[in-house]
Amino acid sequence: MEIPIHHVGLLFPRSSVSKTDLRLCNSVGVIDSGYRGEVIVKFDKQGNNCYEPGDRVAQLLLVPIPSINFVEVIKTQIEALGLWFFRKINYLLYDREKRKKR
Repeated sequence: MEIPIHHVGLLFPRSSVSKTDLRLCNSVGVIDSGYRGEVIVKFDKQGNNCYEPGDRVAQLLLVPIPSINFVEVIKTQIEALGLWFFRKINYLLYDREKRKKR
């Protein structure tokens, strides 16, 4: 198997596996684009159910990896928004108290 460059393969159990006592060992398998070779799906057996070689027990989802550029910042946008929100609430509360005293 060869995953295309700038992609990742996510290996999930098929929904039909929920009808059995089989559970994928690591929940989701991640396959990088640099991996070459056979993909093996390992299940934990919880009961008497089994699967046979060739049974359809997993599905692969190919997802593109976006190109990300990181920018160093002093404050994150969330922190700045939180500070703005805190100031706005204080202003509104203070203004309300001021109006009550009139």
